[in-house]
Amino acid sequence: MTDNEAKIIIGDHVKQVSKNSSWWFLARRKFYLDFSALLEPYQKEANLPLPGHLEFPHFTMNNRGLDFGDFTYKWDEIFGTGIKEEELYNSSNESVYYRRHLIFCLEDGTIKEYMLGDTTYLRNLLGHFMEQYKLEFYNH
Repeated sequence: MTDNEAKIIIGDHVKQVSKNSSWWFLARRKFYLDFSALLEPYQKEANLPLPGHLEFPHFTMNNRGLDFGDFTYKWDEIFGTGIKEEELYNSSNESVYYRRHLIFCLEDGTIKEYMLGDTTYLRNLLGHFMEQYKLEFYNH
């Protein structure tokens, strides 16, 4: 499987979830999908060095892959890495908030999705860091 094939599978999955989220079009959950990519220096919001690892609620990301404690997905097993953001509306205080997930595809076409938690400290560089981790994996 290639990254482009995986991106198509993931995009179709997110569209299907969005379509099936509600029968009433105004109440549908909104999803945004960004695939990881290396950024040009002028695109970076901050000049943050690549951390040794990034910790999230359910896993740790590093240059070996995604470590879940009991098992690890190595970067060569992961295709089409992206960040899925879900826009949620809180009717009690009339505010909008977002829930972010890491989403990727395995070689057999299985889609995996894991909650990221608060990533504001990364200043929108998570996709860039993922690609840097992948490069380190393939260079060693």
